[in-house]
Amino acid sequence: MQRGSRTWIGPGLPVVLRSIPGLLVPPIVIYTGLAIGCSLNGVESDCPRACIANPVLRILSVPLALWIYFSLGSFIKYLRRQQDRRSLGPDVIEPPHIKKKLPGNIDWIPEAIRARDQEYIGDMFSQYFPTHGHTFNMKIFGLDQVFTCDPECIKAVLSTDFNSFEKGKKFKIKMDTVLGVGVFNSDGDMWQLHRSMSRPYFHRERVTHIDLFAQHSDIAIKRLLTRLSEPGLPAVDFQDLVGRFTLDSATEFLFGSSTHSLDAPLPRPNEPPVDESATFAAAFGRAQELLMRRFVLGSFWPWFELFKDRTEGSMEVINAFTNPILQAKLREKREGLLSLKEKGNEGDTLLDHLVGFSDDERVIKDELLNILIAGRDTTAATLTFACYALAMYPECLAKLRAEVLATFGTSDYPTLEA
Repeated sequence: MQRGSRTWIGPGLPVVLRSIPGLLVPPIVIYTGLAIGCSLNGVESDCPRACIANPVLRILSVPLALWIYFSLGSFIKYLRRQQDRRSLGPDVIEPPHIKKKLPGNIDWIPEAIRARDQEYIGDMFSQYFPTHGHTFNMKIFGLDQVFTCDPECIKAVLSTDFNSFEKGKKFKIKMDTVLGVGVFNSDGDMWQLHRSMSRPYFHRERVTHIDLFAQHSDIAIKRLLTRLSEPGLPAVDFQDLVGRFTLDSATEFLFGSSTHSLDAPLPRPNEPPVDESATFAAAFGRAQELLMRRFVLGSFWPWFELFKDRTEGSMEVINAFTNPILQAKLREKREGLLSLKEKGNEGDTLLDHLVGFSDDERVIKDELLNILIAGRDTTAATLTFACYALAMYPECLAKLRAEVLATFGTSDYPTLEA
């Protein structure tokens, strides 16, 4: 199931090679058109050759040809969309287009990279909503990138009209080195397969899952209280703490084995971070950051990964954790040991469940990583923001605490009934 060891071939090289015909066709078309035009007007046939021989014309011909080619393509695309709008009715409108200073909105790329490193997520987009509405189109070299904060649009994409919004080939190529063929990087039959494999598992109620999360939350709270008991009451990076808690609980929930990221020392304020580049948590976060960088770079990302997959190092760390667990589980199945376990029992993991459905190591592993990203990141973000909001509004914190104590008391863990 190893995703082919890459040496000098990066994930961007095949993309660039496939784009070569599109880069060569425009100059050839221009040269051919020039030759035909000269011939029809009785000009000597060596006229195009003479023009191309001119160094200035030779330099200018390629960008001119590409500009004509892409402009023509954009115009044809515009006509098709106009036709679609007329067929769908008068209420269908185009979202407003953002126009930056440079052609193709190329100046948006360094702005996006800077914002990702220095600002809050979403800040660079929020500046356009007051002036352009809840939905707008940021075209990068003619490629549509539609952003929205409209609840109805988001509901349509994620729920009511989900099947109309496929990931598409370009999206899947960007994500392939990390997400593979998982549920968040697939369409059609493959998406249906993942959904049919995973959905039954999450429909069953398991008391052991509550105990699992409680055990890891107890460890996280203990680490928090230990740090706060130190002299000087040093600050705690709550986002880091919650990220570790959700990673440990999610990996044990999915794989049956925790990454134990809470065992590592918590970072201290005003101290250089400890080198944790070889840990699962660091590799997991770094892989996601590199995927986002591909989206920021847009159509240019393949040129930065022609001969090296930037996610390869992170995936080696992740695979070192996941592969032995998965291979051992598949070996149990082949030896008939897995069938001895009661299907759907209280303590089985998602890995147990998926191995019962399939022997395809890559499909199972990709599905687990996809669900790990979804489950870990959403929970960590929710807990972090909830703590941030409650710290800002202590009266809400007091009200919530009173309600929790009244419902669950001070010692018992929550149950499925309460």
